[in-house]
Amino acid sequence: MKNTIFGTKLYQYPCLDWNKQKKVIQSWVEKTEFKTGKDQPFYSDRVNGEQFYQQEFVDTFKEELTAFKTELSVNFIEITTVWLVKYEKGDWHPPHTHGSKGYSGVIYVEYDENEHTPTYFINSTTDPVTDRTNYVRPNMFEGDIVIAPSNILHFTYPTTSDKARMILGFDMNIGQPVPFGNPNPNGTISFT
Repeated sequence: MKNTIFGTKLYQYPCLDWNKQKKVIQSWVEKTEFKTGKDQPFYSDRVNGEQFYQQEFVDTFKEELTAFKTELSVNFIEITTVWLVKYEKGDWHPPHTHGSKGYSGVIYVEYDENEHTPTYFINSTTDPVTDRTNYVRPNMFEGDIVIAPSNILHFTYPTTSDKARMILGFDMNIGQPVPFGNPNPNGTISFT
């Protein structure tokens, strides 16, 4: 008999009004200074500190964030950081995590599933039969929100397309579970 002792959940939601939401993100992009660094093979505004659009992010994606909060059965979520990343041809993101607690999300803003690769998630334990490290590539599309525990190692392959690939990332702290798994869908979502 086979049982599962550990399991990692990945949450995936389509944006509810992607055309409108994408225009809001594009307005942020127009005002954003993207930088790269010596050990950063991509362009981002994360190195600049707190992003000016954090509250507008919360307002724009409140329904999707509420759906996640409800599915997780917690009393609140707190968005701690939001940032944009742009990948030109040859750019990539090395394996990394976003800390030991909470959840992290990504929204695929400029993404062509025929030309770009999605985020790859790495299993933290090797396969006991093959001794190989396994990774998962979920099916993702432009306008999808993907949320995983922040401590999951993940990466992107180098961009081979002439089309830029762009994502919007965010980190969250999570409140306490709601007793008996009955969250109030209109309950508090806390943001900083």
